[in-house]
Amino acid sequence: MNPERLLFAVLVSMAVTASSQQVEFEGGICGGLVLSQISGDNLSGFDQPGFSASGFVRMTGSGASAFRLELGFIQKGSRKVPDPENGDFNEYRLRLNYLEIPLLYEYRKNSILFQGGLYLAFLTSWKEETQFGPMQVFDENGDRLEFLPLDFGLALGCTYEVTEKFFIAGRYSNSISPARKHPSGLTLGQALNSTFVEANRGQYNYAVQFILGLRIR
Repeated sequence: MNPERLLFAVLVSMAVTASSQQVEFEGGICGGLVLSQISGDNLSGFDQPGFSASGFVRMTGSGASAFRLELGFIQKGSRKVPDPENGDFNEYRLRLNYLEIPLLYEYRKNSILFQGGLYLAFLTSWKEETQFGPMQVFDENGDRLEFLPLDFGLALGCTYEVTEKFFIAGRYSNSISPARKHPSGLTLGQALNSTFVEANRGQYNYAVQFILGLRIR
């Protein structure tokens, strides 16, 4: 099942649940700092800063469980800062701008909400550059490797309700599907049958978010 169909199936399931039970809806806005990295660039660390901003709707019932649907903008990517004092003049920056739709299950424990779910993101623009200017990556056939239009992945988080309306949250997310394919065109099945060195299936997004939010009932 592709990401769009999976997300649609979950939304239909939520609608059926809402129609068969007594539920309440509430909304709000949230945003904050994003620290991200991408696999396959021979770098490590969440060194690329960005920001996120979104609106959300929560579907709550009489118990401790709820569902949360968001729609917003998020920046991801990767970054390497030069270190001239140690003779390293190499610089790299990748910026990926997405329109993202997270769908999360929430479980309440007093003022803390534990969250987990999926997200589907649509790439709106991207820029990749080094100290020499714009950078291009090519596959083994000489064709330019573009970042894929969809990013599909997992998200885990925790929210603390400071007051009835204001909350702070942290969230970790990572891609399930590659943000950009491997230059050789290696697929998942081929990677699983290859050696560890060859098992690079492409580039995947990883992000940590620090969020401030306002609930509107």
